[in-house]
Amino acid sequence: MSMSRQEQFKYDVAISFLSTDESLARELQVRLSERLEVFVYYDRQEELVGTDGMETFSQKFSTESRIVVVLHRKNWGSVSFTRVEQTAIKNRGFQEDWGFLLVIPLDSPSTVPDWYPITRIWYDFNLYGVDGATGGPFKLVWRGFV
Repeated sequence: MSMSRQEQFKYDVAISFLSTDESLARELQVRLSERLEVFVYYDRQEELVGTDGMETFSQKFSTESRIVVVLHRKNWGSVSFTRVEQTAIKNRGFQEDWGFLLVIPLDSPSTVPDWYPITRIWYDFNLYGVDGATGGPFKLVWRGFV
């Protein structure tokens, strides 16, 4: 018997972010880890060390995570491994659908990637903050994802 797509995921959530937003990623990870398996690179060094970074990071965001969260700033996707993660996310969206992706704009005014479908709703971090993203009514959204 083959596993369903849902059973194949290693992580419930993978978070992509720029190094300037590491403290926010850590806070989200801590709060979400209470009920979900969360991938953030700094907490998974034993899985990453000695591997091909491009291939490994691509897998985390394209096939191994049920939900991908992008903490988006203007230069996300153009620097460091966020470029690899962006490619994996775009390819997955093209092949499957965009339902796996949650974009959280952090700039003010809020911006999302140019390729993000205009029909997809993003999370307004400037309005609702970390508490809204990890608790309260947003818990219903996480339940819908996982």
